[in-house]
Order: sequence, then structure tokens, then C-alpha cells
Amino acid sequence: MKDQMINRGLLFSLVTVLVMLFALHGTTHGQTVVSIMPAEIESPAVGEQFDVKINITGGANVAGYEFDLTYDASALTLVAIANADYLQGNPFVTGPTPAVADAQGQVQLVAASIGAAADGDGTLATATFEVVEVKDSSIGFDKVAVADANAMAIELTIAGSAVSGAAAPPPETPETPETPETPEMPETPETPETPETPETPEMPETPETPEMPETPETPEMPETPETPEMPETPETPEMPETPEPPRMASFSMMLDAGLNMISLPLMPAEPYTAQSFADAVGATIVIKLDAASQKFVGFTAGEGGDGFAIEGGMGYIVNTPDGGSVTFTGMAWDNQQAATAPGINPFRDAWAFVVSGSLQKADPHTNYILVAKNLRTGAVATDPISKGKVRSAAVWADLNRNSVIEAGDQLEITVINDGGNIVSGPFTHTVDIADIKQAFLRLSLVVGDVPPEQTLLAQNFPNPFNPETWMPFQLSESSFASIEIYSTAGQLVRTLDLGLIPAGFYMTQSTAAYWDGRNGTGEHVASGVYFYTLKTDDFAATRKMLISK
Repeated sequence: MKDQMINRGLLFSLVTVLVMLFALHGTTHGQTVVSIMPAEIESPAVGEQFDVKINITGGANVAGYEFDLTYDASALTLVAIANADYLQGNPFVTGPTPAVADAQGQVQLVAASIGAAADGDGTLATATFEVVEVKDSSIGFDKVAVADANAMAIELTIAGSAVSGAAAPPPETPETPETPETPEMPETPETPETPETPETPEMPETPETPEMPETPETPEMPETPETPEMPETPETPEMPETPEPPRMASFSMMLDAGLNMISLPLMPAEPYTAQSFADAVGATIVIKLDAASQKFVGFTAGEGGDGFAIEGGMGYIVNTPDGGSVTFTGMAWDNQQAATAPGINPFRDAWAFVVSGSLQKADPHTNYILVAKNLRTGAVATDPISKGKVRSAAVWADLNRNSVIEAGDQLEITVINDGGNIVSGPFTHTVDIADIKQAFLRLSLVVGDVPPEQTLLAQNFPNPFNPETWMPFQLSESSFASIEIYSTAGQLVRTLDLGLIPAGFYMTQSTAAYWDGRNGTGEHVASGVYFYTLKTDDFAATRKMLISK
């Protein structure tokens, strides 16, 4: 067996120190101080972003650190976090790339240095937050560990930060003055009694009236002439009828499960956008052909914003994973202009596909280009990311419905600046059935996030260990990888097949290779020294570890 035992010299292992914190409370353990600056952030508005720094002061012989940053996920969202340049000469400073927070508001950052130590003050990491709700909250640590070059823990003083979001109290309403009492009215005097009316004296009897002579008969009056007839009143002319408003119509079409090409059969009462159109048909993507540039423009549902306008008389590519009937309502056009794609065999391949990427830490004065390459076919899709734009969508599509991507294809994703330099990637992604079903791949890219320049096997942690340990490594390019564990007698104890690993850093507990201390038959191995070897297509390295029971 060839001598592949490489003594790297200095071995580094982070020692975890659990520190439970509350807002603005610190626990003093030593002269080295790890703190979050600024200590107070006053009343940020919803949507506002602010930066905090994780600083260290009084540090001496610092060779590595690890911490979990915690925050109130109901009030804040983490936009970006990255290690700073406090540690120099560092061949495997690492952490999740990019670091990702969990739903409870916690994100882990790790950095380790071989053969180089930092003294004095500096910034360990920087984080950017965005306010989602204005209220009092805190930013602190769940655990912090700082170690020197001998893997010894450095005593710490740790402090968190408070975010003030209390709204100003409403002005007090002035008290209403009391209404004065109404004065009492004087009593009305009693009405005097009316004197009794004296009795009326009796009248004398009236004498009898003498008889009147008979009245002569009244002569007959001449007949009144007939009144002439009045002319008839002319009829009122009829008013014209009010036209009826245009009638709304409905049109149903059946969409296949997978990709379809459709156009609007009716003019809707409210114009569609790419987002509302995707919601209406249950699509994951909407693609149009730009007539001016003759390039495809893509939109992925749920990415934010409305996207482009949906117009009548144009065809659009949509991906509907579930398919089914869709009904449109609006003013009637020609129903014959509605077109759908013929049935295809979905989810093995696709004739349209979108690579959607959000770009973080972009220089607002620099233009970038997202480049996606299918390594099987050699086809390249690009999308410029102009100044101020943070999201892009590179599109493959074939209007003849020929396949442009298949499950198992490897996509190489790169971001280059306007000077032609690679600023993020290249990263390799293997397309699976889930990607084909939704017809898009969504990525989060960071300017400055590039693969390591060399492949490296780092020291396991913890070491010594019982019963489990993690073996960190980094790959300068994608490769099939495995780790073999041997006894001091040269016997193979266990093989860990890692499969195809993309280029990148695998240095944390969540990404490094894991060994539970058992052999190939499931039995716990005995205490003692063991060796572990990382093997890739063109690399092999070995390190020593110790099991202590």
C-alpha cells in the first residue's frame, strides 16, 4: 500500500462552548469580547434593511471560531451573512455557502485556520437583516466557540443586540369640561278661578208670521249651444332603446400535465400579468417570445413581482404539473384562437426550462450575466443582470416541442461580471424528476462565492471522540468521492461512499462526512488510533484520528 499518510502538522478542532443569551445580557468569562454591533437599532420601518457586525476585541492567538446567530424570525428576515477577513492565510475557512437560516431564526457560521492565528480586534462576520414587523426583538447567540491554534477554548465575554420597534403612544384626548347645571325655573302661579256666568233671562214669544203670496213661475231658459270638439293631442314619439352592455362569455380548455402552449381565448375584465396568469392556470412558469429581440423571456411563479403583461393574440408556454380544465371569462373574441399543446410524456424531459437566480452582494455599479450550460447537449442559456436588478431567468425553449433537457442532465451555473470574470460559481446541478415537473430551477447566488482552488482533507472533529465524529473536506471540482477508514494494522474498517459531490466546502457538522464509530458489520470499534482517507477521481489524502472510551 502506497504511503498516503500525510501529516499536516498543526491539527485544529473547534471546541464548542454553549452560551444561552437574552437580549442585552452578557456572561463574562474572560478578556476576549465577542459582540454584535450596533448594540441597539432604533425603530426600523417594515422593508428597511440594516447591517450588524459580529466583532471580536482583545483576541489573542485566535485560529478559529464557530457561532449560531439567533434572531426573532417573526420580526426580522436574514438577507445575507458571511465570514469577514479576520482570519488570514486560511486554506479552508468555511461554513454553509451561502449560509441559510432555519425557520426558527438561527444560522450557523464556522471559520478555521491552519498555521495562522489572529491577534487583536476585528470583525468575524457581517449580517444583513430586513424588517418584516415593527416590534421589539433581539439578535444574539445560541452558542459561541473561539479556539487558539492548539484547539484550546479562549474565555469570552459575549453580548447581543436589541432592535427597538415600539410605536409612539397616541396623544392623550383632553378631558371634556363638565356641563353646568341648568338653573331651576320659578314655579308658575296658580290661575285664579273664573266667576260663574249669570243665568240668561227668558225671551218673549215671537208673534206668528203672516202668509206670503204665491211666487210666479220662472220662464224657461233658452238651450245652451253645444261646445265644439277639441283637436286630438298628437302622440309622444317613442324613445330609442338603450343598447345592452357587452355580454361576458366563458371558455374552458383542457391542459396537459406538464408543458403547454396556450393563448388567451377571451379578453378579461382585468388584464393578466405573468403572476396572475400563472395563478389562474396553476402554472409554475410562464415563458413568452420577445418579438423585438427574438429571445425567450421567463417568469417563475412565486418569485415576487408581477412579471410581464399577458396580451391577446400571443402564445405563451406554461408548465402545469397537475394539468386539468381551466375556465376563462371575459368579452368574447374568437374562441378558435385558443391553442394548447398536444399531449406529451411529462416529467422525463421538457421542451422548455428556466434557470432562475437571485443575486446577492451585487455591486450596484456593475453589470452581470447569468450563464447556464447543459453539459450533455452543450446548449447555453444566458440572461443579463443589469445594474439594480437582483433576479434573472435564463430560458431554454423549443417551439417545435423538441426536448431541451432531461432528468439526469448536469447544468453548470456561472455568474460573470461585465469584465468577463467569474464572480460566482461555477456550480453543478443534476436535474431530477422534481425539476422537470416544475420546469424550473431556482438558485440563490452570491457575488464572491467561488469553489476552493484546491481539494483538501481537514482534521476530524471532535478528536479524540466517542462514539461519533465528522471528517471535513473541500473539493475544487465536482467528483465521485469516498472515505475509507483503516486500523493501524492496515485493515479496512469501513467505507463511506459519498457519491457525486459538487465542488465546494464541506467543513461543518451538517455537510462533512459522518462516521458513527462502527465497522462494516455494525459493531462499535475498539479504542485506539485509526486513519481515514479521502479519495476522489484524481485526489487522495489521509489523516489520523483517535477513539477514546
